[in-house]
Amino acid sequence: MMSADTLGRTITARARFSAPGRGTPTGHEAWREQAACLGADVALFFHPEAVRGAARSGRTLEAKAICDACPVRLACRDQARAAREPYGIRGGETEEERKAWLKAQARRAAAKAKREAAA
Repeated sequence: MMSADTLGRTITARARFSAPGRGTPTGHEAWREQAACLGADVALFFHPEAVRGAARSGRTLEAKAICDACPVRLACRDQARAAREPYGIRGGETEEERKAWLKAQARRAAAKAKREAAA
């Protein structure tokens, strides 16, 4: 069973997911109207905290299959990275994959700054 805090975070994340068809995207978010997940069950892209192992892997693979076929996958992924989205599968990346990418970016930026300072 989820704690009240975890449930609150999950509900907030789902509300922020703003998948296609949820609201009217405009301007830089217009790509969402072309997303393969348009009309999909948003819950598929979020894992209940208690789901682990094969059940979680299966949900992840199912969500990623939708993302893999999406014509705007990269825009979705890039938006999730830029927003530092902490929950859900976005643009074919899990939360863990986004965190790893962000850490790698920070390491590269630090290494670059160190090289430039030494020059």
